[in-house]
Amino acid sequence: MFLYTNIGTTLCFLFLATSLSAHEVNLNTHNLAPYSTYIDGKISGTAVEVLRCTEKKLEYTAFNISVYPWKRAQHMVKSHAADGFFAASQSAERDEYAVMSNIIAEQ
Repeated sequence: MFLYTNIGTTLCFLFLATSLSAHEVNLNTHNLAPYSTYIDGKISGTAVEVLRCTEKKLEYTAFNISVYPWKRAQHMVKSHAADGFFAASQSAERDEYAVMSNIIAEQ
């Protein structure tokens, strides 16, 4: 499974190391165990844990993870209402408006 980000967010990730101010990244997902699911009222799962680990290593970045129906999660990135979505497989349609990351969770 991959993380897709819009092109502007991808560029932002490249420059985070030199940024002095905090940056929030709004990421969408859907309820799809074991990648992203609710456990005790909190979003968790294998893909979420990878992103939380990454977030800790990026001192000036906070990931805001929201759960939506899958089509809405993707549409929000396409319309620039969110910065990225996960966990997704590669598709030509998504490649038109987003950039795929490295694998964040094996299928």
